[in-house]
Amino acid sequence: MMLVAFGWLSGALAIIVSLLYWPLSTFSGWAILFRWSGPFIVGLLFAFIAYRRTTNVRRYIMACSVGVIGGILAWFSQENFLVPLAAVALLTLACFGRGLLSTTQSVALFTLFAASHVTTFLVLLASTVGFPNLPLALTEYFRVGALWARGHANTPWSNWGTPWTIPYYATPYVVIALTVLALYSRTQPGNQRRVAVFLSVAAATASVVALTLMRSDLQHFLGPISGGLPALIALSVTLLPRLMTSHRLSREALRAALVIALAAIYVAPLGTRYIIERLTPDLSQARLGIHQFLTIISGRSGPIETSVFERRLGWKPKWDDPCCSVTVTYADLRRSLDEIRDVVGNRRIYFGPSNFDAAPYFLGDFRVGTSFPSLGTTLYVRDDLARVEKSLAENPPECAVALPNEDLTVRFILQLFGTYTKHPVHGGFVFCGN
Repeated sequence: MMLVAFGWLSGALAIIVSLLYWPLSTFSGWAILFRWSGPFIVGLLFAFIAYRRTTNVRRYIMACSVGVIGGILAWFSQENFLVPLAAVALLTLACFGRGLLSTTQSVALFTLFAASHVTTFLVLLASTVGFPNLPLALTEYFRVGALWARGHANTPWSNWGTPWTIPYYATPYVVIALTVLALYSRTQPGNQRRVAVFLSVAAATASVVALTLMRSDLQHFLGPISGGLPALIALSVTLLPRLMTSHRLSREALRAALVIALAAIYVAPLGTRYIIERLTPDLSQARLGIHQFLTIISGRSGPIETSVFERRLGWKPKWDDPCCSVTVTYADLRRSLDEIRDVVGNRRIYFGPSNFDAAPYFLGDFRVGTSFPSLGTTLYVRDDLARVEKSLAENPPECAVALPNEDLTVRFILQLFGTYTKHPVHGGFVFCGN
């Protein structure tokens, strides 16, 4: 996407910088880049509308089309609902300030985009859950975001010993400074497309950087900025000097100043050893990844599928690799689920909170005994616990699993059971009512 959007030089540089800013070893939670792709995809498409010289009617139709794409992305991920709206709002203001859009065009384009974005999302969500369930689905969709906005998960920066401290504190000011430079760059007609592209990346980056200020820790900083910030850095070095001046000596002097400043903030703190490690390909892991990918798309997990776990996973992993937790391997999880299945059989089952969240239900092909299978995205405040307990009381499961220890919900189920049998399994215990 970066190569297509920014060209070979800027795109390649953005990819290289992205490698430096992707030290996370998991593809879960805030490390899923798709959660943050919405503002960049929508922003780049909206920038095309802003600089393209065409009739207003065509612009309005294109804005609605981009809104449909945004609504589809929001259907996949809740971060892609409000964040693209914020990115397009910032981009619209920036394009108005640059004279790319008039007042009427700015208001009309954003309104049409937002209406199309929201309508598409609502239609897709309603078709998924059913129109009668739409109010409840919307409540659940925005519930976590509302808690975050009220400061439920606010955390101060505590990773002082990492090389990411300087980038964390400097990034908001860097984004502001680079945006100001782009806004006040030359207004020659040939620059308008480049300016619009640069402003779209800046607006998208600004919209996700705002989220990192609430969850101030390593993972919640690196996840959201891993795509947009590297692209902004790359464009600042390759594109911004050309926008600022046509004088070659001045242009190269500005480029050198930007390289020095950005390298001092984002590269130098990492250290030479880390940079070499990140940019040196691990061929063995690459071969393993290609093999696993081909295994997944071919639908085969090996010559002989020996367990439910492999069939549900869809491929055969390296059993000693960590799975869902640094201390638990694929072999550990498979053994736990096999032993649980031997105990519960076809009975309805409940898994208490664990590092695996809702994965055991699927990987073990169990009968789900709760309407709240994903406790990791459910239990945040006392009211959530009350909702889960009410649901369990109305329709209790036949067995409960603690991996590794009992929590409040499992203890609540044991009270509902009254009398029960306790079965030790690998990594925890299974409790079944008598």
